Amino acid sequence: MMKRPKIICHMLTSINGKISGGYMSSKYAIAGGETYETTNDSYLSQAWLCGRVTMEKNFTNFNKPELKEIKTPYPRTDYVAQAKDQMYIVSADPSGKVGWIENTVQYESRPEAHVIEILTDKASDEYIAYL
Repeated sequence: MMKRPKIICHMLTSINGKISGGYMSSKYAIAGGETYETTNDSYLSQAWLCGRVTMEKNFTNFNKPELKEIKTPYPRTDYVAQAKDQMYIVSADPSGKVGWIENTVQYESRPEAHVIEILTDKASDEYIAYL
């Protein structure tokens, strides 16, 4: 039986809900970011989640996926990552737009994280093949 995950909603955001733009370089965000990371470290988490724009800005430099025409689509079933990695980063990317170059990311002092993509039926067969 699979053990249910414990989910903690731990966020750093501006008043308008955005984390991009000038806010992240303000003295408030820098101080908040340091506290955020200290608190995050205390959780000893095995995964963290970010949305598409955050992933593109921080990890793929807005790289566009190179989609190729496919003849046979992959089945639309769940793919579960192997449970051997120390850390995972979950990418909420409903339409399949993030142009991943690698299947892991490194962020500050956190352990290297294996990428997990959350997609919906909006993601094209070509994007699924790209992954």
